[in-house]
Amino acid sequence: MTTESIAVRPPRNRDVFVASLYRLHSGLNSTNAHRVADARRVLAALRRSLVSPHQASAAYDLVFGAEPAPGEQDAWLLTAGLFGIHPQARASGRTLGIAMRDLKGDGQGMIDRRFEQLLAVDRRNLPHYLRQAVRLLKSKQIALDYGRLLDDVAVLLDAGAAEEQKRRVRLAWARDFHKPRHAAVVPATGDDSADDSEESAHVNNTNDTEN
Repeated sequence: MTTESIAVRPPRNRDVFVASLYRLHSGLNSTNAHRVADARRVLAALRRSLVSPHQASAAYDLVFGAEPAPGEQDAWLLTAGLFGIHPQARASGRTLGIAMRDLKGDGQGMIDRRFEQLLAVDRRNLPHYLRQAVRLLKSKQIALDYGRLLDDVAVLLDAGAAEEQKRRVRLAWARDFHKPRHAAVVPATGDDSADDSEESAHVNNTNDTEN
């Protein structure tokens, strides 16, 4: 196996895995009663897998069928269990920081404290605090991007990941959490023509004033 294939494989397999989670949510809304019952059974098993490893067989089937990298297995199992708590349709770009920010309208002080705890906990205690956070999101039906969550959790639960990598994940969560809702993202176009035009206009206005 080449170095290139190793670099490409985990993201592709993550996509396969996350798609299988979203199919469970689709199953809940199916007109096929058998499919609905099957989705409910699997989701219930995923929830139970968070508290009892002896009941994790459904999670194992879902996770290992998508072939996670060995160092990411815990992150995939945790993400599957969290999805079992709060199954939903795909919500691209809804990071944990954004989702928690949207909770702040209901008891801002409490949510701030919960989020600070999430940023501070070590890898051993992270699953517990993530379960609490996702239950809160579920209570208000606030959407979360599970693909992005998996990417982040895979770093935070990786014992071999550099501390700087983990710090960047936490900083990204914090940035999204504290970003004002009305803040707009200005695209970096790399085009200086607008700046040149503004400077030219400023020079012309100055000359007109002097004349």
